[in-house]
Amino acid sequence: MKTEIDGGFSTALSPEALPPVLTESHGYPDAGGLGPSGGPPESGPPPGNVEQWIREAIKTLRANGISVTEDDVDEIWTIIEQESGGDPHAINDWDSNAARGTPSKGLMQCIDPTFQVYKLAGHDDIYDPVDNIIACVRYTFDRYGGFEGHPGLRSTAVDACLR
Repeated sequence: MKTEIDGGFSTALSPEALPPVLTESHGYPDAGGLGPSGGPPESGPPPGNVEQWIREAIKTLRANGISVTEDDVDEIWTIIEQESGGDPHAINDWDSNAARGTPSKGLMQCIDPTFQVYKLAGHDDIYDPVDNIIACVRYTFDRYGGFEGHPGLRSTAVDACLR
């Protein structure tokens, strides 16, 4: 759930609000089958919340010459809600990527090969929410030309128009 507070956003996600994803508590497979980054860390979630993670990623992207706008904040948030429900340790074990041995991981659900191509130097942890956002935003800009071309956001816009 996203709520506006003083011009910013706060997230209040309870475990019951998270989508059914394969996490440590559900017994994910040995890291050997999960690619170079292995399984999620055994510790709890990193400090902060979704809003803080997005802001930190945008700051890093801008410092690296990548033009991310305030409008992109809502788009990133929407993707995170759709893909992981805000769980930085989410692992998708059911789609075609997982069937090929490269499950989507983290906040924005990135597969290891894509993460390795689009991460920035020093941002090497697919389960670190800031690192995951950075790689996925760079991928989105390269693959789709920006968030307006992201297939998950286009389908959300179509669904909203049909209601």
